[in-house]
Amino acid sequence: MTTSRRRFFSFFPSLLGSVALLACATTPSRRPTVEAPDLRNVEIESSVFFAGDAGYASSVVVTEAIARDARAVPTQSLVVFLGDNIYPRGLPSATSADYSGSANVIRAQLGALPAAVPAIYVPGNHDWDRESAGGLMAIRREGTLVRSIDPTRFALLPADGCPGPAIRDVGRRLRILALDTQWWLHQYVRADSAVRCPTTDSASIVTALRTELAAAAKADRRTLVIAHHPLISGGAHGGHAGAGNPFRRFLHRTQDVSGTTYRHMIGAFTDAFTATPPFIYASGHDHDLQVLRGGPAQYLLVSGAGAADEVRGADSLSNTLFALGDAMGYMRLDVTMDGRWLLRVYVMNGRDTRLVWWKWLGES
Repeated sequence: MTTSRRRFFSFFPSLLGSVALLACATTPSRRPTVEAPDLRNVEIESSVFFAGDAGYASSVVVTEAIARDARAVPTQSLVVFLGDNIYPRGLPSATSADYSGSANVIRAQLGALPAAVPAIYVPGNHDWDRESAGGLMAIRREGTLVRSIDPTRFALLPADGCPGPAIRDVGRRLRILALDTQWWLHQYVRADSAVRCPTTDSASIVTALRTELAAAAKADRRTLVIAHHPLISGGAHGGHAGAGNPFRRFLHRTQDVSGTTYRHMIGAFTDAFTATPPFIYASGHDHDLQVLRGGPAQYLLVSGAGAADEVRGADSLSNTLFALGDAMGYMRLDVTMDGRWLLRVYVMNGRDTRLVWWKWLGES
């Protein structure tokens, strides 16, 4: 075989993968709208909305859709942004020509929310200056910006480049543990003398997670772990969804589930979750919508479809309950006064939304 032919065939799988991803990004979802659950005589105690990878100015349409839902229950609602909150490299320094446009992504998102609705951001790899040497300073700048808009309602958790877990209780039944998963994967400076973090290495993080999970169970609260990177995924970062993506499993990229450091992080979390598994582990990173049952947590969510030009495919795995990768969207978790848990998945239809899947979690 000639050199040119060898080059063509070696390139062909990645070409197919690129075509598949482009098709997923441009084809509107054909999944039909489903009949909404019967919520007559159901009283909502709290609602949590999940939007991941929404770091483009155009992504504000997702936040606006969430705001319309949250407006009905503003004092019971919480919005969680699951990382990659500012593309492409997080928040640059104030002297940068890109500062104003980058900061306005956050300002537009939070400005769209009703006055009583709080929000939590978790850090993503792009927020750490796209995993570069300036990552620690970038994530601290983002946290400062979020707090400056309204420190009583908005926060980046964990703060200051610390790995977490950071703890937030919601209502009477839910406890949130926020993690900075990019801290595990970052290959440059991730700590300095300016900030003293409660946890500083993998062992102390695992110990803290075990302690907080046990404490939540003792307090009769279910735990929701929020982070950017998924533990299991049928998307591109999991080596799925596209003709070329299975090859990624052998490349061991740092930002892919197959990566050596990434696998170490998954192993540490799995170890921490063994005695008291979280009820839900919610993440972004893959630009799709997935609900999986079982594994390190009782339910695994991937809600990373906040980027208009970046939605990608999602394959169904053996424990997948729902997977969709061709539309922007978000998820909503409702906790009822009588202790039931309802998860709903919405996709964007222009500036409107369609309900495409729902389930009472913990029920057959």
